[in-house]
Amino acid sequence: MTDDPISSARRRAVRDVVPFVVAMAPFALVYGVAVADSSVNNVVGVSASWLMFAGAAQLSVLDSIDAGAAAWLTIATAVLINLRFGLYSAALAPAYSLYPLPKRMWLVYGMADQVAALVMVDRDPDEQPDAKLAYAMTCTTIIVCTWWVVSILGATVGATIPDGVDIGFAMPLMFLMLALPALRDRPSMVAGAVGATAAVVSKDL
Repeated sequence: MTDDPISSARRRAVRDVVPFVVAMAPFALVYGVAVADSSVNNVVGVSASWLMFAGAAQLSVLDSIDAGAAAWLTIATAVLINLRFGLYSAALAPAYSLYPLPKRMWLVYGMADQVAALVMVDRDPDEQPDAKLAYAMTCTTIIVCTWWVVSILGATVGATIPDGVDIGFAMPLMFLMLALPALRDRPSMVAGAVGATAAVVSKDL
């Protein structure tokens, strides 16, 4: 009995996305806590998680609003931070253009760094298009739902987190995890280790 390619793709997506979820959840929690600590209404702040769905840009916008920055500067900063998604879209457009419009819209909405990294690395010319779609949809749905739920949790419990608890590691950890799919051989692992060491050594410069 042969394994169903679509079911296999979904299981592989769950397996591949778990490390990214573990790294992303603290970042989502940080955003929620930042909302709770800001002057922005909790409902308004958390709503950015599904209206924008862009963690770094959300934090930037939240900080700008809290600091009373001009609207044009807040918008311009968010646009600049999110320019990388244009590159992701260009890279994935040939594959995504084959999918039905409703599913394509969901994939575009959930175009997170983690999803782009997983889907671009998962390229297999012999895999069926339906299996590729199942992989991308599963990764996207898990990442999106995790961000929504954990950011709401952060805004809800943010006031109860002691001041001495340091969760500032969350963003670097999340972006560090993006390199994992590329670490497939010894040279790439050595390069990753050297880069990580250099980042730690020079963090106070």
